[in-house]
Amino acid sequence: MRRFLKAGYDLTPDHDLVAQALTSRVAKQAVLRWFPYPQAGGREPEKPLKFSFLHRGGKALWGDGEEPVVLKGGEKYRFYVLADLERLGDDAAMRLLEPPGRVQLYGSYASLELAEARIEAPAEEPLGKYLTVKFHTPTLLQYPKAPKG
Repeated sequence: MRRFLKAGYDLTPDHDLVAQALTSRVAKQAVLRWFPYPQAGGREPEKPLKFSFLHRGGKALWGDGEEPVVLKGGEKYRFYVLADLERLGDDAAMRLLEPPGRVQLYGSYASLELAEARIEAPAEEPLGKYLTVKFHTPTLLQYPKAPKG
């Protein structure tokens, strides 16, 4: 059975930052600054790390294309990383539990702290039943892209 490490981080910018509309890219950039892994730039559609949107006060943040997303200096933003232990490896995944404390984002600095972590296993669903999936953020469902070759 596959296992996953779900780690939550608190990101606190030193100054106001204008961020990308898809704030999951901000989370990804913050982590990849100190946690490089070989599959990060790979072309396979299923990566070993998944990044959530940034959250403030329990609500996900994303841009609408009209107004920029501004991360306020001194405010905490939470995001989650889901690591596939089978694909990434236990040793590499455990390094996710040791963030550096400070990261550089968009020419400024931010504090990055581990807020929570747990090991999860997916629930087994019996075949032939329907599932209801509720998304808390705007979500575009599409088939995985075929590898270019």
